[in-house]
Amino acid sequence: MNSLALSLFLPRATTQESPFRFLLLDDPVQAMDPAKVAGLARLLSDIARDRQVVVFTHDTRLVEEIRYQRLPATCLEITRGERSKVVVLPKTDPVTQALSDARRFSKRVSREICSEVLPGLCRQAIEAACKDAARHRMIAQGKGLKEIEERFEDAEKLAELAALALFDESSPDKNVDNWVRKHCPDAVQILRTCTKGSHEHVVVNNPDTFVSQTQKLATRIRAAAEKNGGRE
Repeated sequence: MNSLALSLFLPRATTQESPFRFLLLDDPVQAMDPAKVAGLARLLSDIARDRQVVVFTHDTRLVEEIRYQRLPATCLEITRGERSKVVVLPKTDPVTQALSDARRFSKRVSREICSEVLPGLCRQAIEAACKDAARHRMIAQGKGLKEIEERFEDAEKLAELAALALFDESSPDKNVDNWVRKHCPDAVQILRTCTKGSHEHVVVNNPDTFVSQTQKLATRIRAAAEKNGGRE
């Protein structure tokens, strides 16, 4: 229904005769598949060349498409803080956001609580980096967005997602460990802890180092995919 409504509304709202030089949309990507979200991002970018386009959405896919396609846009995140104070901050990519959350969290809680939560936040950063890398490669290979999403759904474990990002396969075997040991040796234990921390208790002795090594690993995974598909 959203796609049909937009197909009727957008041509009328963007005619040269329209006195309004802005466009305001609320959650336009509901029920859209990945291909339609990608197409809408490109369309809105084209429209924004000669008018202001403002979109409110709870769906992160549109923001991700803007970032993936490197479209010119200002993305902001609006949250409600203590005493209903509205906070508006620049929306960063998922890797940066997860790492930022991990750093802030580690400085506010006890070591015991930090050990419970920090591996999960750092795992989010690694997963986001793996998805970025895998998506980059698969698009370069000509794969469609639907197929890409299906590959992500099949890679349920962190090691499987890392294998998909680094080797274009979802069977990790020992390849992922070997790759990390070769290209980011300090992060070998980070990957294992993030994997174990989702289903059992782990101990994080140095939160700052843990987050820093996670950042190095995420950066290395992204760089490998952009450089040569992860095979070095």
